[in-house]
Amino acid sequence: MTRILFRSFALVVLMGGAATAADLPIGVPVSTLATEAPPTWVGPYVGLNVGGRWLNDRISTTTLPSGSAFSGTLNTWGAMGGLQAGYNWQFGNVVAGIEADANILAAGSTLTNSALGITDSINSPGFLLTVRPRLGWAFDHRALVYGTAGYAFETVQVHDSVNFGGPTTALSDVIGRLSGWTAGGGLEYAFSRGVSAKIEYLYVGLGTISSLVVPAAGAPSFASVNVAHKLSDNIVRVGANFHFGY
Repeated sequence: MTRILFRSFALVVLMGGAATAADLPIGVPVSTLATEAPPTWVGPYVGLNVGGRWLNDRISTTTLPSGSAFSGTLNTWGAMGGLQAGYNWQFGNVVAGIEADANILAAGSTLTNSALGITDSINSPGFLLTVRPRLGWAFDHRALVYGTAGYAFETVQVHDSVNFGGPTTALSDVIGRLSGWTAGGGLEYAFSRGVSAKIEYLYVGLGTISSLVVPAAGAPSFASVNVAHKLSDNIVRVGANFHFGY
């Protein structure tokens, strides 16, 4: 009798378990493991970038005291690369953040006015630092389109050479440390949890560097030349970011 009761109890338990499993929807796993949450943009990140820069130098010279003038534009381009770091906050699809980057700039070019004997050039390397708030819109947890604007600091070395007649040439080398502004935008895409890639454009307005080229004693002409360089930079770069908030 005891064996009959035990077997009946076991049969009831097995049938109850089978019924519970049968009540689950088809394709739903019985496992209680938590589902992995989709990635977000929240938190700190660091990254690398590389790209190109196109520097525009609007040059104007004035010969003192005669007042004769020369103006021209020197356009030069080169590679650039550096590091960036930032932090994001996310409010639904809106992503707000702040980013700082430091970059080494390469470029070099020369502009010459043969009639006046003036040669102006940009030398490498330069340095660029920006600090920029970012504001963007996230799509499908993966893509982020953003705009950005903020502070820029750049070093630029300009070299001005003037032939005052005969074999005498006076030189002026000036390294400008310019505070300016920057604005642009970009697209960032998260390929996996914690890793994203971006493409970005920035315009950098830098202001003006001025130098005074004074002839050496004994030159046939004793006029000096004031040279003004009004500078701006256009930057296109790609980069990768490594996020710690996912």
